[in-house]
Amino acid sequence: MSTTNQWNAFVMTVGYLVATAGPLPVGSLRDRVGDFSVSTWCLVGVTGVMLPLTPFWRRLAGKKKPPCVEHEGQVLENLPSFSAISRRT
Repeated sequence: MSTTNQWNAFVMTVGYLVATAGPLPVGSLRDRVGDFSVSTWCLVGVTGVMLPLTPFWRRLAGKKKPPCVEHEGQVLENLPSFSAISRRT
């Protein structure tokens, strides 16, 4: 198994574990409060914290460029939109 496949499997496993753990606290909050308002505000709060941090994540990752894609022998940098590919066909 290649390193890329191993990394992909690891990331997907962690993502699914986090996603499956989410309903438990949300359901617990709903049982205590009686509706989903607290859970919704928690989601809004997490989003409010994550959005301002997004520009800094690239700096923390070492300013790595996104991977390039090769299409019909031509290198398409920075994962362009599909419209750029479909216009040529």
